[in-house]
Amino acid sequence: MVLRVGVVGCGQWGQNYLRVLTELDETELVAACDSRPEMLEKVATRYPSARITGQLDELLAVDDFEAVVVAVEAGSHFPVVSAALRAGKHVFVEKPLAIREEELAEVAQEVSRRPGQILMVGFNRRFAPLARALRAFFDGQREPLVVHYRVNAGYVPPNHWTQDRTQGGGRIVGEVCHFVDFIDWLVGAVPVSLNAESLPNCGRYKEDNVVLQLRYPGGHIGVVTYVANGDRQFGKERVEVHGAGRSAVLDDFRRVELVEGGRRTVRRSWLRQDKGHREELGAFVKAARGEQNVPIPFGEILAATRVTLQAVEQLKAPIAAVQNSASAEIPDSQHTTDS
Repeated sequence: MVLRVGVVGCGQWGQNYLRVLTELDETELVAACDSRPEMLEKVATRYPSARITGQLDELLAVDDFEAVVVAVEAGSHFPVVSAALRAGKHVFVEKPLAIREEELAEVAQEVSRRPGQILMVGFNRRFAPLARALRAFFDGQREPLVVHYRVNAGYVPPNHWTQDRTQGGGRIVGEVCHFVDFIDWLVGAVPVSLNAESLPNCGRYKEDNVVLQLRYPGGHIGVVTYVANGDRQFGKERVEVHGAGRSAVLDDFRRVELVEGGRRTVRRSWLRQDKGHREELGAFVKAARGEQNVPIPFGEILAATRVTLQAVEQLKAPIAAVQNSASAEIPDSQHTTDS
């Protein structure tokens, strides 16, 4: 059975999904929706067999497809996902699932009412081939792991749309959810506690130099370091994992190094960086066709999203008093200007 799919949102990520959906043998692109006429014109030219519309209601009113891929801006994920679920469609949505706690709770209720429908969020990194090799290396270990996920995200001005909590969700909710989900998947659990810290914004940043410390059942510790103040020429993503006498590094999804007993194994993605985008969409398609279980349990999607929402709330607490008291405890002779 071919899975018939409609795409909502035909911008950069929507174009990627349109291309992959037409390349997969198991899918048929039936319809596309976007509010921008120029985007619809582009889609109509590239995919002439697809039905084109600028109205979501019009798209969902038709019964000739089973699944919807949602690639609109983050602030619109919740209403589009909710409408697609109510229309009886399987849904794949780019991260984040929601940008407010009340939205997340309402989507959870929608999912609980429709056990036969699949809702999957685009947490692609857990599907990357080198990430799978990393996880397999630690499978079966009984000791808890320490996982550090460092993201050199790059500077984005505070007035950029991704920084707008109502439009892009902000960088913590809109991007850090990726890295929380990855650690959850790697240790096989969801966090039981969170501590979030942020550097001062200094008029240049917007809570996008942050460290999240996560604790898990079984004693695992996860740390996400997400910074906007680094050099863009430095690598973007690096994961270090240590436990049970083993160590591993996943470097920018191009190289993974696995070390045990002094023996070092290195695997590379030679042709291109592979963050698992095609694999995640393929997994969604197979699940929607009934060929495999849900690729990401919904409880894990909820947990990763909720952690970022809680991190934003934690960071609203003033840290100036803590900084002042800490400075007061350091004798003048111990202050240094070395960098």
